[in-house]
Amino acid sequence: MEDLKIKWEEMDNDDYVAYIDDIKLRVEKMEELKWWWAVYQNDKELCDEHKPFARNKEYAMKMAEECAKDI
Repeated sequence: MEDLKIKWEEMDNDDYVAYIDDIKLRVEKMEELKWWWAVYQNDKELCDEHKPFARNKEYAMKMAEECAKDI
């Protein structure tokens, strides 16, 4: 999956989703300077459940993308 251009779509205000085949990436703003991110396959979260929050949307998206590329 390296060098794959991932297209993010805004689902709702400060809530974004992207798909790579059957893998779903999500990013959502929780509060100021606190962005949550997750990666799912078949409704199962794939990344460490104790992952850090990001300080901005772009970094949260990057962390989700890096997780998905490692699958």
